[in-house]
Amino acid sequence: MNTRLSAALRTATSRLKELGRREKPALARCDVVLVVPVAVSAEPKAPFEAGPLPLGWRMGRRDEITAKAGSRRSYTSDGLLPLLWADPVRWHREADGLTMPKAGFTLSGVEIVRLTPEALQAAGAGGDRGPNGVAMLHGTLPIQEGEKVLKTLHRTCNLDPSHGIAQREWIGHQLPEGSTVSPYTREAFACTLVTAVNRLPELFPRQEYAGWRLEDQWLWSLYYSARYLPDAENLNDLRALQIRMSSKVRGIVTHRGLSLVGTAQDPGRDTPVNFYDGTTYHLRTLYADAVALACLQRIFLDAIGGAVARTGRHEPKREEVARLERELLNFRRTYWSAHFGHRESMDVILAACQSQFGLQAEMDRLVRDLGEFSRQVQAAASETTNAILGLLTALGLPITVGVAMWQGLADNDYPSLWKTVALSAIVSVGLVLAFPGLKRLLSGIFSLRRR
Repeated sequence: MNTRLSAALRTATSRLKELGRREKPALARCDVVLVVPVAVSAEPKAPFEAGPLPLGWRMGRRDEITAKAGSRRSYTSDGLLPLLWADPVRWHREADGLTMPKAGFTLSGVEIVRLTPEALQAAGAGGDRGPNGVAMLHGTLPIQEGEKVLKTLHRTCNLDPSHGIAQREWIGHQLPEGSTVSPYTREAFACTLVTAVNRLPELFPRQEYAGWRLEDQWLWSLYYSARYLPDAENLNDLRALQIRMSSKVRGIVTHRGLSLVGTAQDPGRDTPVNFYDGTTYHLRTLYADAVALACLQRIFLDAIGGAVARTGRHEPKREEVARLERELLNFRRTYWSAHFGHRESMDVILAACQSQFGLQAEMDRLVRDLGEFSRQVQAAASETTNAILGLLTALGLPITVGVAMWQGLADNDYPSLWKTVALSAIVSVGLVLAFPGLKRLLSGIFSLRRR
């Protein structure tokens, strides 16, 4: 009897402990796609293959999906194929569990997305060795306590040449030969999905944050890498930045990355009919593609902006300004006009990235600068024309009058003609020397020819 009672007590105790473990807040997944600007000097070779990483969802079921170039194109806009998924611009390789030292980021795949050949030619016209593509590193972070996950994510994204050199070198080793992390990059842009087994761990236990939902706390901490507590009154501003997702996902786009937080229970990876397996799939495919497109737009605009800045250091030339205007127009008709077929989440993410990067303001600034260059070129051309016409009038009028007078002479022979022309030329030179305005016209013509 005592034996049965002891066994029953042990069973009850075990169940209570298991129930306590289940109720304890714990993360279920922390999926990350790092987007890093890179300089690609040569087409990637093996083990890299052409095209996007062939990720799958609902594998083995009738409704399974494999995210190849064709399936992504059929789901979105045709204009994205040559920009994001075609063989000349994208390569991939799978990784077998490579782990970043200290940070613990476990790599599962690498993708390279480069500017189109036409965009490469335009971006490299100025000779600047800046980034011309992005690397997308797919992986996961170890499931730890909430604050540790946030600090680990910040350490993983830190690519500063002084205090993030280890992560920078590790990422550089994962790139194909001929590709390097851009020297201007200080931090990786992170696309992150965090979910919990039951509920998210609380990050702000103080009373003044009682109105903050758990997902609000996580979105703020992912935004600022949990380096300091927010002002409790900033809740409305934070929620205004959140992008529209599903009822089980909250999202925000900042200058640091795309952060998604699950609001419902996550029973675990590959659990039958698990909503968050689909969210992970979309994060690693279309959501990351939207971020990559915005990064490519910024790279292209920065390249054109650099060329415009170099043009501003000297007198603009008509051919140079015309080339920059064509490049900007080509960008606006390709990369800038591209969209995901009005698929709400992806286009909202793309627009939010453009806003965070300040791309619309940069576009407007380039349009104004090129418009000013065009005005200067037209003014220089008008100045040249006016100078030539004015000088022709100053020099030609005395000669014309002299020839007319010569024709009225009784002895209008050739010797008298040359004397008349010589006298008219002397008068013209005298006029140029006597009037400063005529001297400026003459010097202006020669200066304009030297431009």
